[in-house]
Amino acid sequence: MAGTFIVRALPSPDTAQCILEVLLSEGANDFVVCFEEVAARECPYAMALQLVDPSPEAFVFVPTSNERVARRQVVEDAIESAYLDRDVFVWDDPITVCWPKSAYPLPS
Repeated sequence: MAGTFIVRALPSPDTAQCILEVLLSEGANDFVVCFEEVAARECPYAMALQLVDPSPEAFVFVPTSNERVARRQVVEDAIESAYLDRDVFVWDDPITVCWPKSAYPLPS
């Protein structure tokens, strides 16, 4: 796939999304995604990547210029494991955010 132009996918008029299936080669697969549209104001774009039936050793590497990736991963893991102590709150009930004790032990 690397170095090959795949397709210029146009969004569906009903859903404003493009679905493109490609067969990836073993090893690294580089690709570029371009969002093209005329916009008068803000244009939030999003992209999702789904690996269908990946092998256990498969992973996605997203290059970044940020040097603190490890710290961001710790913060993301903490946010992912957070939960509320109940689902329903009334008026001025305090909202308590909880984390599993085993995941983030308190310092002694």
